Formats: sequence, structure tokens, C-alpha cells
Amino acid sequence: MNTAQFFSRNQKWIFLALILALVLTSSISMYNKSVAWDERCYIGHGLYLLKTGNFRTDGFIYHGALSYYLNSLFLIPLNIQTDAWVKKNCWDIGNDIVFHSNYNHKTIVFLSRLPFVLISVLLGFYVFRWAKDMYGALAGLFSLALYSFSPSIIANSTMAMTDFTAVAFMFIALYYFWKHVKHKKYRYIAAAGIFAGLSSLSKLSGIYIFPILLLLSISKDIKLFFKRIIKIVVIGVIAFFVIFSGYGFHIGTIASAYPDHYNIRVHEVINEKFKNNEAMRSIFYLLYEKTQLPAPTYLAMIGDVAFSSAEGRNGYLLGEVSKAGDKPLYHFIVVFFAKSTLGFLVLLVMSLVYFRKCRKELIDEMFLIVPPIFMFIVFSLNQFSFDLRHILITYPLMFVFTGKLVTLKRGNKKFLNSMLLLLLAMHIASSLLIFPNYSSYFNEVIGPENGYKVLLGPDSDTGSELINLKKFMDEKKIVSMQFSYHGSVDPKEYGINYTYLPSTHFQFWVPEYKSYKKEYSDVTEDCSKKSGWIAISATNLKGRFLNNRNCFKWLESRQPTARIGYSIFVYNIPNK
Repeated sequence: MNTAQFFSRNQKWIFLALILALVLTSSISMYNKSVAWDERCYIGHGLYLLKTGNFRTDGFIYHGALSYYLNSLFLIPLNIQTDAWVKKNCWDIGNDIVFHSNYNHKTIVFLSRLPFVLISVLLGFYVFRWAKDMYGALAGLFSLALYSFSPSIIANSTMAMTDFTAVAFMFIALYYFWKHVKHKKYRYIAAAGIFAGLSSLSKLSGIYIFPILLLLSISKDIKLFFKRIIKIVVIGVIAFFVIFSGYGFHIGTIASAYPDHYNIRVHEVINEKFKNNEAMRSIFYLLYEKTQLPAPTYLAMIGDVAFSSAEGRNGYLLGEVSKAGDKPLYHFIVVFFAKSTLGFLVLLVMSLVYFRKCRKELIDEMFLIVPPIFMFIVFSLNQFSFDLRHILITYPLMFVFTGKLVTLKRGNKKFLNSMLLLLLAMHIASSLLIFPNYSSYFNEVIGPENGYKVLLGPDSDTGSELINLKKFMDEKKIVSMQFSYHGSVDPKEYGINYTYLPSTHFQFWVPEYKSYKKEYSDVTEDCSKKSGWIAISATNLKGRFLNNRNCFKWLESRQPTARIGYSIFVYNIPNK
């Protein structure tokens, strides 16, 4: 029996084994991870909405509602006793639900993350299906294997956040539009519209599917091009209906959708911007405070994201902190190559080298190539986006694209098959070796121990190692730490006794918390040398969000006593 026959006969079992591997590695790895930076604002937000009907919180202004519904799916049957329902700030709501209910915090966090693991199974199925439809069953299994053991996929599908859901549904929408282009069946248009709506309802970046579909519709045949435009409009109408339903078909003003503190900021900005133009200011307030609009919370979110993107924030790349607006155009190229396994990168290069030898129709390939290029360009220009999650759609599409290699008939077929299996084995080994610290994965050229020297934020320091820090302290019988922590949760919630060292000002739990940049722009942190047990997050060690960038420079020359999950450095400095 040859290789193709073996995989064909055992396709079902291999498929199930790959899906099971994905579920097991994801579930086990996420269980002992504490609440990640953004999760505190997201967890339980759907349950809060079910209890109160209130959309006027920070969470619903940051992102679409769908991921909040999903992260609360398995919390609904629980009898959660908390006063979170009277809160109006998403950070306080999430903190109370996780730590101040009558359930163990690990249980709440695990159940909140579990729906996203199930979404990753759904996306895995569509990766397999698309590759199989284009290149055959063997290609489908090959692509699924790349997907199931991708550190970046596992890392992003094991957090109760918005990015993975948006990526999964965008991929499925693209698949169904491709199916329509191939088979001209209108049920695929309806499916594309539903999933495009679900993607956009998860995160605003989901709306990028529409310019992508427009690019994919370009044709020399003008009549065909306009027919596709009409179909994209139909997809947009269906998607809007999905979004509108996600907000309970609510109609209101933008002002009524924003929380009170947001309205104060909006008035400050507009009064300053149009202080010499009364007519424009009046028009703005007419639109903002008087005009009734469908799904005003979603429209308010668009305004907030547009404002944040225009304002920008400081970034970090290759050991250097950059000011807002100074992100280099090659930022995401570095991110992609640093966070991708070497096995996959070689396979991707082979797919490009042998492109003409194993490609199908060019329009098929464009569905896999155009979206990643578009997202790379858009987010390279965006001065607020720095993290792999913003270009995550690249991975499932490139896994399908790479699947074509198994159809290549060139030279010594046995040698080629051995090469493909070796590279796949390298990819899988890279994934297993980083278990369970998938967020800290960097390929062998860099290594996870050096990742913080290349990237920060969710790509190396998610703030989710408090459980493991507590274990370390208990094992070493350390009563208290001096701690500079980059995360949204007060370490005391995990039983960590600590003395506070300067940390990011916009974290709710810090003593000198300031919500807006202008309020802490003139603060200079005091990071004088200390002795004893010291723990510090990689983000703070590099001073990314501290005004005093060199605050902890004195620690960089020292070897840490321990590294907790590659992101928290622990030092034991003797008294002099």
C-alpha cells in the first residue's frame, strides 16, 4: 500500500487524532495560566449583559459583542454569586466574576476559554476541508497537521479574547465565497454573509473581509466584476443583519452607547478640535447626540478604534521601544518570521518555489494569497497594532496554501515525501517542546528565552504566569516578593504577597493608576536598586510602557535565578 492509499483509507482516524491533539494540548496548556492582560475585561461580559442588558461598558466599546457571548457560554449554568452586576467598568466586572464569585478562579477562567478551543476545532475542520477541496484528502490532512500543532494558533485559541473568533469566521466566510466563485450556488453567498457578520461582530477587523472580497472579484470581464460586486453587497447586507441582531436590534444615538466617562472625553476632543468652528461642532453634536442609528454600540466602537488607531501607541521591536507613530513598516515581517516554526517556514518557501508546478487555477491561489498580503499592509500602516494576533489570518490560509506540496510530482518522489514528513515533524516537535508556554514561542533561530529581546506584549508576555509564580514561591518558601508586574490582575488575587515596584500606570490595580496618557505623562518612576527577592515582567524590564525607559536597566546585566514561563524574571540579590 502506497502512502496516498494509506492516508486515504485512514483519513477519518488521522483527522480525529489531529483534532484530539489540538484539543488536549490547548486544554492542558491553558488550565494553569492565570488571567491574561485583556481577559480581565472580557471574561463574563456576556453573562453581565444577560443579567443587566447594559451595553454601556468599556468592553463593548473595545470590541464586538460575539466573543463576550461565547466566553460566557459555559458560565450560564453556574450559580455565580457576585456583586459584579452592579458594576459599570468591564475591568471590575471581570475581576469580580473570576475572583469574587463562589467558584474557584481556575474553573471560571477555564470555562471562559473553553469555547475558543471549540472554535479552533471548527476552524481546523475548515482548514482541512478547503485544502481537501483544492488539492485532495492528503493535502487536507497535511494542512490540518500544520494547523493543529501551530504554536501561534494554540496560543491565540486558548484565551478568552476577541481575535481568534474574528479570524476563524473570516476564514470560513472566505471559504464560502470561494465555493460560490467555483460553483455559482447562492447558498454559499448566504453562508459567506453569515460568517462575515460573525467575524465583524467579534472584532472590528472582521470588516476587512469586504475590501478583500472586492480585490478577489477583480476581473477583465467587466460584466462578471459587477455581478460579483452585487453579491458582495448582498453579503454585506446579511452581515449587517447579523451584527444588528447581535446588539438586540437596538436603535439609539452614539452618545447613548458610550459610557459616561467616554462621553466626557469625546466632548473634550471635539470642543478642542472645533473650538474655532461653531458650525462643524454643531453638525457633530447633531450626529452624535440627536441622530438615531441602528446598533449604536457597534458604531461607537468604530469611533473608538479609529481614534485609538490615529493616536497610536509606543511599540517594541528588536530591543528598542519606539514612540507612537514610529513603527517600522517591516514590523510584522519580523513578527511573522520570529513566531513561525522553521519547519513551516521552509515548507512555505517550497510552496512558493514550486508554485507553478503544483498550483491549481490562479483564482484559487489568490484566495489564499491576497488576504494575508492585504492584512500585512493594513496593519503595518496601523500605528496601534503590533501583535501577531492582528495578522493571525495568515496562518490558516498559508497552511492550506502549503498543503499543495503533497501533490508535487517532481524528481525523486520518495525523497520529496521524506523531506515533507521531516519538515512536518520539525514543526510538530517545535510545538511540543514549547508546551505549555505557547504564547512565548519563538523559533529556534531566536528561542523563547530570548523572545523578549525581539517582541513584547501578547507575543512574549501575556501576564498569565501568576499561578506558576505562586507555585515557585511556595516551593522555595518565599514569603514575599518585590514585584513589578505587567498584567491586569492584582497579584494578591492569586495569593501572592508582594511589595509593589513601579509598573504600567494604566493597570487598574496599581497604586498610581492613571486612566489617560496625559495624566501620567509627567510621572517618572523611581527604580532605585533593591536587594532580596525581586520578580519583574519582561515588558517592565524593557520599560515599554514606563516613562522611565531605563527604570530597571540595572537588572538586565544580572542572570535571573529563575524564569517563570519565559515572561517573569526572578532575581535573588544579596544585601551588600
